[in-house]
Amino acid sequence: MRYIVDGYNLFFTYQEVYPSVSFEDARALFIQTICSLASKSRLKITLVFDTHHVQEPDLLPHVKKLSGIDVIYAPSDLSCDDYIIEMLSGHKSHLNWTIVTSDNNLQRMAKQKNTLCLSTHSFIELIDKKICKNSLSLDTKNSNFTHRDQKRWEKIFEQKIDGKNVDQ
Repeated sequence: MRYIVDGYNLFFTYQEVYPSVSFEDARALFIQTICSLASKSRLKITLVFDTHHVQEPDLLPHVKKLSGIDVIYAPSDLSCDDYIIEMLSGHKSHLNWTIVTSDNNLQRMAKQKNTLCLSTHSFIELIDKKICKNSLSLDTKNSNFTHRDQKRWEKIFEQKIDGKNVDQ
């Protein structure tokens, strides 16, 4: 199963994790965090972002293959949502994909393409369960995932378990 993530939807849900850095640095830290979580959870993740927050937008998608994840910046003439739907329309393998977003419109369009959807909150819970199931700890010595990042995510997971910030 591959998880196609509405990147800014997930990022803005948890933006408070990186309150004191620039937007670009926060996005880079977010991507780094998702790389680490993907590795620990063994999930196949593709983050898709709009290009309106990128310095050099392009008419073609820009793809970065990172450790454990793919990062795609949509073409400048398409929103992230439109590009994800285009991806669904262009790949037969989309039946093995799950779209991760809390955007109701994108969820509706994906479901019309017979594609599974998860809210951003449910996705974070899934990652947490996978990490626990794999009996992996967040090893900060061998990754760029800092101790403070670990504490931030633990706080988010605790809020989800306690029922705070429930799915939209």
